[in-house]
Amino acid sequence: GGTDYDFLVYNVSHCDKNVAGSSDTGLFGRNRKLKTLDCKLWTEVNQFAAAVGWDIIFTVNTLYGRYNHTNKGWGPWSSANARSLLETTKQKKFPVVGYALGNEPDQYPVIGLPYLSPAQHAQDFNKFLSVVADVYGTHGAATKESPLIIAPDLCTVPDTKYSKWTYLDWFLGNISNLNVPINAVSWHHYYEASSTAKATDFIQPSLLNRFQTTLKKVSHSQHKFLPSSKTKPIQQILSESSSSYGGGAKNISDAFVSSFWWVDQLGWSASHGQLAVCRQTLIGGNYALFTPGNPPVPRPDYFTSVLWQRLMGKIVLQSNTTNIGDLRMYFHCDKTQTTVTAAIVNVGTVAVEVHTHPAANTDSVEMGQSVEILGLQLGTNSQREEYHLTAGDPKLSLVSPTIALNGKVMKVDPYGNFPKVTPQKGDLTKPVMVAPLSAVFLVFTDAKCRGKE
Repeated sequence: GGTDYDFLVYNVSHCDKNVAGSSDTGLFGRNRKLKTLDCKLWTEVNQFAAAVGWDIIFTVNTLYGRYNHTNKGWGPWSSANARSLLETTKQKKFPVVGYALGNEPDQYPVIGLPYLSPAQHAQDFNKFLSVVADVYGTHGAATKESPLIIAPDLCTVPDTKYSKWTYLDWFLGNISNLNVPINAVSWHHYYEASSTAKATDFIQPSLLNRFQTTLKKVSHSQHKFLPSSKTKPIQQILSESSSSYGGGAKNISDAFVSSFWWVDQLGWSASHGQLAVCRQTLIGGNYALFTPGNPPVPRPDYFTSVLWQRLMGKIVLQSNTTNIGDLRMYFHCDKTQTTVTAAIVNVGTVAVEVHTHPAANTDSVEMGQSVEILGLQLGTNSQREEYHLTAGDPKLSLVSPTIALNGKVMKVDPYGNFPKVTPQKGDLTKPVMVAPLSAVFLVFTDAKCRGKE
């Protein structure tokens, strides 16, 4: 998704008739250049996703054909162009497993567009669902045969006059009244503006906690207006997120300090019911995971992302940690329920000792600069593997452009292959020392756990 998706025209029906981008000063009431998604590019995007094992959730243009030149406002949405995209996508069996309609409709006045009311946007989704039903026959399974329908992809930047929480409430209320069967409530989150961001902002618990506040508000609105049930499950998806909006901040979003909010957000999202988190972006802007080039150069958050994906199992363990201070801890286990992994973030300026003890409950107890993890049920063959993440350049610290794993700077080889990851073996009888301004993954083998996937 993104702003440009609402200025995108689809020409994907005939691969032999690709059309270049065009401009139309009247379609949206302003001189904005429209772009055309042709069959060649759409095929390449999907082939790339399939090759790396990714699924696609695509944002459909909600402004197509609706600008009213007479009153300079919105008319009804035209579904014809979207239908052609969905038909081609299904026919070619592309890995598109979900659709959204429109990007941040609550922000249209910010980019110079007329206000799109929540009631009208809900009516648009009703029309869109009829197109999905015609093309796919079904939806909701998150597969290319039965895609998810997510909405409304709102901008939820805290403390701005444009982020009206009433928009989400009104939209979900209208969706409920119209009985529009969406599958997930989607939302966006950024911590602050790139133009004013400072590296030290992202080691402040108060800034990290903004995400928790926003997630709770989204959940409250969803449960109030569109409650989930066994017969009609409603998921939540953080469909766009990064450190700061407006392209990201140089030497912050692309630096080591970005790993703190990222690990914290992934942990909090998993423990509070988010089906997925979509990172802004792969390539493009200071907040991208890669610096463009041939080949592209990975940034610190890329390495953190891969380690999270490899080490943190999909079963979430509930704990009594508040995760609102300098130290934040999240616990997962793998599908075999024999390995427990803890993700720990320390944004404080002092080291913290982490002790492990077998006990009856799974939680952690903070004791000043020492923490006890209780409830780990470890077997006789259990081992502790440690993955300590610190600044690749200690002199640059927070703004280091590189990240180190157990003291060694992480780099891909000339072919782009991920570096060999060798954990540091820990002594279970001794505490783990979590350095200040660092993140750690602790993997406990031969462990028993019970949680929710």
